[in-house]
Amino acid sequence: MNACLEKLGQEIYTSNARFAVELLQNADDNYYDGVVPYFAFFITPNYVLTKNNEVGLSRENVKALCNVNKSTKRGKQNFIGKKGIGFKSVFKVTDTPHILSSQYTFKFDRNGPLAYIVPEWIPDETLENIKKKVNTKLNDGSTHIYLPLRPDHDFDPEELYNNIDFLPIFLRKIRKLEIDYTDAKNNRNSKFVELVTLNDPIWQITIKKNNEETQNVEFIVFRDVFDVDKTFSKGYETGERTEIVLAFPKEIMKCQVYAYLPVS
Repeated sequence: MNACLEKLGQEIYTSNARFAVELLQNADDNYYDGVVPYFAFFITPNYVLTKNNEVGLSRENVKALCNVNKSTKRGKQNFIGKKGIGFKSVFKVTDTPHILSSQYTFKFDRNGPLAYIVPEWIPDETLENIKKKVNTKLNDGSTHIYLPLRPDHDFDPEELYNNIDFLPIFLRKIRKLEIDYTDAKNNRNSKFVELVTLNDPIWQITIKKNNEETQNVEFIVFRDVFDVDKTFSKGYETGERTEIVLAFPKEIMKCQVYAYLPVS
């Protein structure tokens, strides 16, 4: 058990903003039924709440969340997640992540004896208090993750807010992204991003920010699947394949290069 927890400590990413991308990638690997896949971040100085309109966690999904080195994605193609412990990165910013999905409402407690792997059921009273705090319905059929932020966290929501515009191009399923955050001075910022296919390979990103005029940006998108060369196969299993996506704006514009996260 100690070896497993040590492995977890080594694997969790050092960036305190990484957890947001991990949650987004996990959501992109979820299952959807008759809906346009959607993911949202609602952020305040005290908590982060995510919302995802997937079908809901299965028993196997819950087991994977409770296991340091297990994933329901392992050995399957067309999944972004690889390590099986991406969710555990939330412990960089919270001590008690809460998961509310279909019939499952539970949390982990970082200060418990087996913090990362043994869940605790959320009492009805606690659930009602969370609903009042986040001022939103948590029983609308979506999967919610509630993260009370630690006082010493250094997660910068503005970094996420500024770099989310074109992420849907590089996701497989999620077509709608929303981020709403309120800073310590009670200033509220909101952004809604949607990806639509105009005429493949032409894709359009629609960005609606606060009360500003809607911005539409068209891209020429190329994607292909390749076998993973064993020379560069760290983090992949033998025989796996990976998808490479390139997106070029139709009009010349100043923009960043993306590989799930923007790079200089």
